[in-house]
Amino acid sequence: MSQLPRIINILPLGDSITDGAGTHSGYRFFLHNLLIKSGISFRFVGPKKTVDPRMADRYQNHAGYGGNTIGPDNSRSGNIFSRLPDVMKSDVDIVLLMMGRNNYFQAIDLDRIDEVYYNFVHEVIKYKPDAHIFVGTMNYSKAGNSPDDPALSGLNALLPSVCDKLKAEGHNVYFVDIATCSNLGQVDFKPYDNTHPNDIGQEKIAKVWFDNILPIAKKLNEQTEERSDDVKVSGLKLNQSELSLKVGDEYQLAPVFSPETPYEFSTLWESDSDAVIIDSLGRITAEKCGNATITATHVASGFTAKCDICVNEAVVEQESVIVDGLFSNADNWTGDTSMISDNKIVMWFIRKELSVSTKEKFNLSNRFKVRLDYMVNDNRGVPFGNYLSFKLGGLEVRIIDGVTSAQVLFNGEVLGEWNSYHEIETRTYTLCYDNGQITLLKGGETLITVNKCIDFTPSSLEIYSNEGERFCVIGNISISNII
Repeated sequence: MSQLPRIINILPLGDSITDGAGTHSGYRFFLHNLLIKSGISFRFVGPKKTVDPRMADRYQNHAGYGGNTIGPDNSRSGNIFSRLPDVMKSDVDIVLLMMGRNNYFQAIDLDRIDEVYYNFVHEVIKYKPDAHIFVGTMNYSKAGNSPDDPALSGLNALLPSVCDKLKAEGHNVYFVDIATCSNLGQVDFKPYDNTHPNDIGQEKIAKVWFDNILPIAKKLNEQTEERSDDVKVSGLKLNQSELSLKVGDEYQLAPVFSPETPYEFSTLWESDSDAVIIDSLGRITAEKCGNATITATHVASGFTAKCDICVNEAVVEQESVIVDGLFSNADNWTGDTSMISDNKIVMWFIRKELSVSTKEKFNLSNRFKVRLDYMVNDNRGVPFGNYLSFKLGGLEVRIIDGVTSAQVLFNGEVLGEWNSYHEIETRTYTLCYDNGQITLLKGGETLITVNKCIDFTPSSLEIYSNEGERFCVIGNISISNII
């Protein structure tokens, strides 16, 4: 045991933007990186948990409640005030508070929104009188800082006076102008959304939080406690040091640490060439012919590791399209067609099963492909055992629990499985059958390859989903024979 800086407890508190809708963990991952690089010992606390594979377990908790108003009230999806007895069970040193937009969406308490906010913060103080409470304005919407946005011109304009009143009463309350300082624009939001930032936008929000809380966090870390030394990284390499890819291929790079289970394992990824792009999880996409070097940097230690990549031209298979645009008309389907619209199926927290099949039966060769686009997010890391299925002639693909796993089946028998972290982006899933070889791809990444010879008869395409606990979009289905 050693005397080490006291681990401070940071509570992210708010609505869906704090939860991180459409991202792995909202601003928390990016704030976590900034704090670690600054040497701050901390954890995120709260009763909710969202699994972000980029962070250790002590950074997974939060108190972000999608659709919730400030409260107390009778809002459609609940209110955050009523959740405080549960939220405040944790030890809390710093509160990051950002909420209020749902009050405007649901037209609740707008005539006294400053009073409601003041009462809420006062309630937090009752539970944790010594906590440092950082009150953030709501971020701009996709449309930018428009005077027509009542949320921005209303509550945001009132928050400085709310904070001044609380400070005058002797409380540790600090105003943080998230909206102005982050200055989110069009590129900072998910394409389907006008409110929730993507990772680019959440990183901007994280930087504003960081700049404001760092002095307090440093001061709190001056306190010490007796605890075991953290297991620190002593070496870093990658699962591949060289790769040869074709244009369109994808590959998942992974850091390999010494020792195997360090306390801090967050890794940043960078490519020195536009021949490939790499995301924050280490997934490479080969974009064009050329060479690239990927550099992985361990956030806490600064250790680096590299992978050299050569991208060659892909061999393009010729295809004969059997059918596409199946969602352009609900009359193409039987079953529950009520969710087919705008050339897609949208299931947004709809607690019901979807089951549809095409009226037409398709003649398949011994070489064919079935494709669909699929996006699912929200409640990430929460296993419901739910899945999306698409099936043709007994050959079936199941994409399970927010794309944390997948299966290829034939007549209900599992032929192959794949497991990984959850996916949050819209991806194209392709089922290929080539003279007995069955392959499932996510984008350009091969997930499953198995062998089974199947005699196909004319068959309908069947789609099933019970993933309505999450936000799901299914679209762009096509069936092609490979020439």
